[in-house]
Amino acid sequence: MAVKEGTVAFEETTPYNRLFDLDVLIKEGETAHSLSRGELNLPVRTCLICGRPAKECGRSRRHTVAGLQERVAVLIKQAIQAT
Repeated sequence: MAVKEGTVAFEETTPYNRLFDLDVLIKEGETAHSLSRGELNLPVRTCLICGRPAKECGRSRRHTVAGLQERVAVLIKQAIQAT
């Protein structure tokens, strides 16, 4: 649980860290599943463009691919400038 909390904290530290989607896998017997934010009562990932829940925007294809690419390019430039 602490590992998932750490990955969420990393993802939310800077706007450009949001480009990472770090999963924590939990093995239960012979199967494994990804530990979700919801299982730890953590906030859902938000859309890079509008701030709504990311799954909502992804499922509905609310934003264009070009719009998402533009936002990602801005975040990458911010990351480069921060180093």
